[in-house]
Amino acid sequence: MASEVLSSPSQPDPWRHYPRGGLDEFFDARGNIRPLYRVFLPLLQGRLNQWDRRKQIADQIFHHRGVTFALGSSAERIERPIPFDIVPRILSHAHWQHLERGLAQRLVALNLLVGDIYGDQRILQAGVIPRDFVYSSPLLQPRMMGVEVPQNRWVSVAGIDIVRSGEDEYVVLEDNVRSPSGVSYVLENRLVSSSIWPQVMRSVSMHSIVEYPQRLLDTLLGLSPGTWVVLTPGVYNSACFEHSLLASQMGIDLVEGRDLVVYRNRIHVKTTPGLTPIDGIYRRVDEDFLDPLVFRADSLIGVPGLGNVLMHGALA
Repeated sequence: MASEVLSSPSQPDPWRHYPRGGLDEFFDARGNIRPLYRVFLPLLQGRLNQWDRRKQIADQIFHHRGVTFALGSSAERIERPIPFDIVPRILSHAHWQHLERGLAQRLVALNLLVGDIYGDQRILQAGVIPRDFVYSSPLLQPRMMGVEVPQNRWVSVAGIDIVRSGEDEYVVLEDNVRSPSGVSYVLENRLVSSSIWPQVMRSVSMHSIVEYPQRLLDTLLGLSPGTWVVLTPGVYNSACFEHSLLASQMGIDLVEGRDLVVYRNRIHVKTTPGLTPIDGIYRRVDEDFLDPLVFRADSLIGVPGLGNVLMHGALA
């Protein structure tokens, strides 16, 4: 390891167990800190117990704010703090622009693919994708064939899992487009990082992410102006914290299936004064469970009749 991060004579080498080999985003091949991470150099030369203390503070903040991830069934529910690396991953502006272009291009392709599968199926007719590959999928929803969606946008929110595979190369692990989750933890991680590294976070120029909820709302309203709600499976869902956070920051209602009802071919929210019609649902429920009359008959968290409303274009 380079001399810039070696321990002092009075302290043991903190890097003696550091794994070598493979791509390292913090150190380069010669063991020197990469330029983006040099703001941490003075802290690396400090006492290691200071790092432990910062990790404890981070866990306390997460616990106080209720930022947890639920594991197990409702009977054996365990609330755990989200995994958090006290050293944030840093991307340069150039790397982010490269990623942004690629991800935007990928979303265009995903929308065209899904739209074609549920539409003209030209990609199947051309043999680009085997027909059996599509029709054997348990996730295919045949009743949605030929259904028109707002602005022909089948994928409005996506969680694309990526990993860095080289100095300037990233690869996609999977496309989460059904009901992607995790963005609330990004928002909370930035907040906690600013709390435990105030000097570091103030010393660098960062893109703000606080506007994400507003951008999400703008995206939804772009599909259909009017009243939107966030549909959650309920408090026992592992991502319930995120559902609540996003609904609150977007200024829209958080609802469960039991809060909704179909009346005159429109979805309504049950309120104290009466039924309030809504124009769009940002669903955080997999489509299998949306409507027991159309999808899974054993769903207890769906809305009977919702599927029919969707198919008639009366809901975004």
